[in-house]
Amino acid sequence: MSQDNREEKRSRYGEETDKIGRDKGGFRMADVQLNAALAVIRGRVGDVVFKKRNGKLYISRRPDFSKRKLSAAQKESVARFRAAVRYAQRVLANPQERMPFERAVQKPGKTLYNSIIADYLNRQT
Repeated sequence: MSQDNREEKRSRYGEETDKIGRDKGGFRMADVQLNAALAVIRGRVGDVVFKKRNGKLYISRRPDFSKRKLSAAQKESVARFRAAVRYAQRVLANPQERMPFERAVQKPGKTLYNSIIADYLNRQT
């Protein structure tokens, strides 16, 4: 494999993969081309994860976090984000609470859900 091809592979798969496209767990991520009916699939199905990056669909093995130990600061961060998600769900369920956020979200690519979570996290700091 020439040097140019190796560089192309690195940039194609990003910093998290090695030069042959393996993720940090050592498994190769599949670059998938599906028909239009299945092109919208995303999320987890069993031990397989479907994810979209830069408009391309990838399939990878579900990560194993069973041996991960969180520090006190990480546990606090997880708890804050969990509270932010509950807040966003509550706001989205109430049309009167959600109205100010709907007016504020005008940027393309920014969702109502994400802006509510950002609002909660920014107010809590």
